[in-house]
Amino acid sequence: MAKTTKSPKKTAKAAKTTAAKTSDKASNSVSAVEATAPEKVTRSEVKSETVESATKTTATTARRRRSNSLSFMERVRIGLRDASPSRILAEFVGTYILTSIVVAILGGKFSPISYFVPQNVLEQQLNVGQGQSLTAAVDQLLQQSGVIPFVATAVFAALAYVIITLIIGRISGAHINPAITIARMTQRVTRLGEGTLYIVAQVLGAMLALAIVSTVGGIDPDNLVLHRADWNLFYGELLGSLVFGFGVASAALYTRAMGKQALVIGGSYLLGAIIATMGGARGFLNPALAVGTNATATGDNSQWWMLVASYVVAPVLGATIGYALYRLISREHRRSAEA
Repeated sequence: MAKTTKSPKKTAKAAKTTAAKTSDKASNSVSAVEATAPEKVTRSEVKSETVESATKTTATTARRRRSNSLSFMERVRIGLRDASPSRILAEFVGTYILTSIVVAILGGKFSPISYFVPQNVLEQQLNVGQGQSLTAAVDQLLQQSGVIPFVATAVFAALAYVIITLIIGRISGAHINPAITIARMTQRVTRLGEGTLYIVAQVLGAMLALAIVSTVGGIDPDNLVLHRADWNLFYGELLGSLVFGFGVASAALYTRAMGKQALVIGGSYLLGAIIATMGGARGFLNPALAVGTNATATGDNSQWWMLVASYVVAPVLGATIGYALYRLISREHRRSAEA
């Protein structure tokens, strides 16, 4: 039998088919490589990110363990070594400004009513006695009329808090209050040594303001406050400082514009001061301000202890509770924000 031979057309067609199959296999292998390559890159990136985050977490944990193992004096030395002179000076100046404003208001040198009625007319109409300040006479008149006294002082002090926070907030945080500094120290937001220097600067600034304003304005420091002491003063300052510390923790915890932080701090102080004045207190909510306005000066030892408890101990205790309370209830939100 004779062999059959394929035609040239069929041979060319078979060659084309074989080339097409080869090219399809090559393209399929290339696409497979391209499909698996991103997955490999992604896994390597995730692995590197996981290692990096684990390293950071380990370092943070190690730092916390080292910090917890440090003694009290070692923490103080570290805080003193890392303390910034500019921050301490800012706290000194800020507390000086705040105390000067409050002393001027309490001494009758800056009475809001005098803007509308001349001071000599007010003194004649209110029968202001020798050694009695105009503000004290106005407060007495408001109290007899059933109006909450000392609110004008709280309003101007709150405005001062807003302005001072805008001025020095980015430098030192604008504590200008030992109660707030101690509250931050208990939560380990402020270092122990630096916080101690803050408190010293705040008290010195308040004392300097009392000395200068009382000398220049001819104000008798003994007439700045009503030397009355009872448990209503203590509870008023405690509750007011709790509200103030609660608001300051909110302003400090989340990243906001400085203007919003200042409004939160000033508004929190105003709310706390109004609560404190309901108990008959001045609504200082600030131990340094109490020292700078001679609030604890009295000849009676029993009265002195009560005044110290009301204007020094109560603000520190209230601000610490309020600051810790806000951080406690916002812990879950802080963790999600950090994540």
